[in-house]
Amino acid sequence: MFAYLKGRVQHKNNSQIIVNVGGVGYLVAVPISLWVKSEVDQDCEIYVFTAVRENEISLYGFNNWEEREFFILLNSVSGIGPKSALEFFNFPIEQIKNAIANSDHSFLSQVKGIGKKTAERIVVELKNKIGELVMSQDYQQASLAQSEACDALENLGFDKREILGFLKNCEENASTEDLIRQFLSRN
Repeated sequence: MFAYLKGRVQHKNNSQIIVNVGGVGYLVAVPISLWVKSEVDQDCEIYVFTAVRENEISLYGFNNWEEREFFILLNSVSGIGPKSALEFFNFPIEQIKNAIANSDHSFLSQVKGIGKKTAERIVVELKNKIGELVMSQDYQQASLAQSEACDALENLGFDKREILGFLKNCEENASTEDLIRQFLSRN
């Protein structure tokens, strides 16, 4: 299983690049963002997912490990193959994650080849997984007072998603006590 390639871009065609690694050319399907920044005869490093089928081995390349892992997650949804999963990368990953976490079927349906039923299936199968990722990123960006308020409110039994949604709209320099008071007074 290939997971990483470091070499020189030998050729670009449509949404694929050929990466020359030690004299061996690997044909890699890539998202448009990676394809645009790949220059022929320039060095590159890409993280790859190897898709093995009955009569074909295909490589899908990404800018970083996070993109690769997100691709694998999308590919795990019933009815989403590697080519369909790659289409999601025509949008910023954070928008896709937020759309899944917020059950935004209409946004997901904008992805080429994704209809309403498939968008609903994506939300059903990935919402909990993506929701935890989005919440942990929001939590990491919070101030110390917001983090403390979130912990305290969560210990009181409130839903973390609801707490983080509230804290996003609060003043960054508010104290922990003020944040807790504001949250409790709005409920």
